[in-house]
Amino acid sequence: MPVTDPHEYLALLVLWSTFSIFAAVSNAFLLTVTLLTKGKEANAVLVNLEAIFTITSASGSLLVWTGHALDKEPPFGLCLVNASISMANVPLQGASALAIALSVWVSVTEIYCSPRTVTAMRRVTWAPFLLALPYVTGLPLFFAGLYVRIMDKSLIYRGSPFYCVVDYPPLQTAASALGAITTFLSIVFSFWTTGNLVTTRWRVRRFTDYPGIAYPFVIRTLLFAVFVAVAFVVGIVSLQRGYSDIVPDVVLSTCGVAVFIIFSTSKVCACLSLQFCAACSEFYST
Repeated sequence: MPVTDPHEYLALLVLWSTFSIFAAVSNAFLLTVTLLTKGKEANAVLVNLEAIFTITSASGSLLVWTGHALDKEPPFGLCLVNASISMANVPLQGASALAIALSVWVSVTEIYCSPRTVTAMRRVTWAPFLLALPYVTGLPLFFAGLYVRIMDKSLIYRGSPFYCVVDYPPLQTAASALGAITTFLSIVFSFWTTGNLVTTRWRVRRFTDYPGIAYPFVIRTLLFAVFVAVAFVVGIVSLQRGYSDIVPDVVLSTCGVAVFIIFSTSKVCACLSLQFCAACSEFYST
């Protein structure tokens, strides 16, 4: 993988940076609004998803934030951290999508399952497990990327117009495989949930009348699964082309934007967001 000159991909770099920065800022705002409005009643898995996409969007564009977006050879320490983070971000995002898909799947499926089956399902989707799943999946790759520096310093460099890379095939393959597995499973459980809802009308009626389940949240999660499916296809294409195609990175950067657009449409978040914007407008106009 050759060293990349970002000036040769300036238009795509601007587009990717715009998506990444917007995703980082907007999801940080969404996370704050969720915590302020819901407090202890907030869906922990959703909060985790918003936090992860805030972190991954911000850290993945670290070169932009630090003013080194156009540097062919960024400072090595910065490049090392950026490369390790970028590699870990793929399974982090995939596992967070899987966690929220699992939580919705069990909430819908348990309505018409036997008590024994429900108990087994809840063990599989134990909240601490769902919260820890993304970090258990992604953090080992981050530390492995840092360790590569001890092996060979030359493996860390600007190998993409958008970020630095760890040019170590076993780690790249592991990151891609974990990302593919987690996104594929999230798609499977999302389609499973959808199938459970639409196969028979009585299930839909029973579901909408069932207490304790946020129907709009389920719909938003299933809508998010569409973007996860796109990310899965793009990831496979990127893997087949040996990471030489940079367009998939631009497509994947829109997933963070999708998280904000989809999950910020709840009534409470939308109202608070409008009030916040109105207050800011009034402040600057005075």
